[in-house]
Amino acid sequence: MAGMATLELPESREAGYASVLRPVSLAMTDILIADDHPLFREALKGAVKHAMPAAVVHEAQDVATTLALAETHGQAELLLLDL
Repeated sequence: MAGMATLELPESREAGYASVLRPVSLAMTDILIADDHPLFREALKGAVKHAMPAAVVHEAQDVATTLALAETHGQAELLLLDL
């Protein structure tokens, strides 16, 4: 099916998860990551950009910034929220 991604788990834990995170072709391109931990935001952004290189990722560190970005970028297809 068009726009669908498949996820294959590594055969062993030693194989790691790098083999799982490979570029996929999805229509979703505008993502908002809202988390109060900068290291987690950066890691999640890196994983998203690795899987979907064309994605536009916005970051917010608090509720006020999240709401402002949601208003400004109302076309975001996905909000990853953990505040």
